Amino acid sequence: MTSILNIRSIDDELIDIIKQNEGFIEDPKKIEYKTTEGKKIKEVNYTVGWGQRLSDEEYQDYLNSKDKNTWINNNFMKKYNKAKEDADTFMSAYGLSNQPIPIRKTLIEMSYNMGLGSLKEKKGLMSFKGFANAIRNKDYKRAAEELQWVDPTTKNKETNLYKQLGPKEGQLLEDSRVGKYILSILNN
Repeated sequence: MTSILNIRSIDDELIDIIKQNEGFIEDPKKIEYKTTEGKKIKEVNYTVGWGQRLSDEEYQDYLNSKDKNTWINNNFMKKYNKAKEDADTFMSAYGLSNQPIPIRKTLIEMSYNMGLGSLKEKKGLMSFKGFANAIRNKDYKRAAEELQWVDPTTKNKETNLYKQLGPKEGQLLEDSRVGKYILSILNN
């Protein structure tokens, strides 16, 4: 008797994870939430689909689209593919070839949420130079700390990534997206 294995691609798995983590928003809205410190945040841009923050042009494009679900799906795949390119750029820029799958998945999802950004502007994926150094040195504990703290030695200021994707009021770290990244890296 022959058994059939269900083999899924890394992309399929990661797409499902991102969609699950982001949740689906059918009608564009400006997201509001509270940080762990209780600070109220209301985002400036509209969000639709699976965490797709829309530029003014994209928002108008969405409103003018005849098939909103197709627009959401197509835009999601563009954003996902851009995140994969950005993860490759990050890995190349910081000399991180041949990384384990959990690290690559984390980089893609981080890029999906933050974009590539730049080290100079201290924005986006490229601003995580300490994270890259820790990964290159296989110091996964330090890499996990770099996701949470601007300076892990003092632990006095949280990263923007942690503020945005860390635990919300009443949520445990391991239930947040950053918590899932941290666990993925530590289990490497």
